[in-house]
Amino acid sequence: MRILITTVVFLLACGALNAQEVEVELRRMRGWYAGGGLALADTGVSESDNIYGEYKNGSGDTGFVIDAGYRFNDYLAVELGYLDAGAPKWNDTAIFLPEVPGLFDTDVSLDISAYQASGLLIYPFFKRWEVYFKIGLSYWDAESDQVLTPVGGGSVIHRNLDDTGTDLLMGVGVGASLSQHLHLRFEYQSFFIDGDMLALNDFYDGSLDTAMLEVQYRFGDRWDRRERRLWPVVEE
Repeated sequence: MRILITTVVFLLACGALNAQEVEVELRRMRGWYAGGGLALADTGVSESDNIYGEYKNGSGDTGFVIDAGYRFNDYLAVELGYLDAGAPKWNDTAIFLPEVPGLFDTDVSLDISAYQASGLLIYPFFKRWEVYFKIGLSYWDAESDQVLTPVGGGSVIHRNLDDTGTDLLMGVGVGASLSQHLHLRFEYQSFFIDGDMLALNDFYDGSLDTAMLEVQYRFGDRWDRRERRLWPVVEE
């Protein structure tokens, strides 16, 4: 009898509550965004077909980046961007160039910009932080001013080359939300460019490596990842 009474009291108490379970809602991040910032671009040279070969950097220059994108959820986004990399430089010694007989010390100034389309795989953590991996295509347009000085003396060669190309873009980054709409992120990205733009021979590959610091504005009200807990309501 005591057990029965206890059971009845318990059921009556439960009946005084709404038949709702505790619900936890986590809002998904979604919407349009746009931003821009500073870009520190540098030329890179590596040995062709040798992932363990020597990698060298040139002299960097400061440019800018602007971009806009759409985020589908916490983990996926697509993005379009424009990069003005300024005029990074590259120089080397005793380089053999097939199109010009002899060995040369090279001094190259590269004026380069790029339009980019990419997808982002994002991992958010600690509510305001996230890391991401970027992969896409970079359509670059470059002008190369080159001074070729023969080793051992001779006439100095000046030449100017123009070229465009589309190459694989890859990057990694980290971001932090300053508020619901303002987001700060740091990114490091790289894409290949034609070796002729850096006065390279066929044994080396050229790339443009860029570090970016951006501020972005997120449109709409779907950028707050705070949890909202809905508890059962006691009826009077």
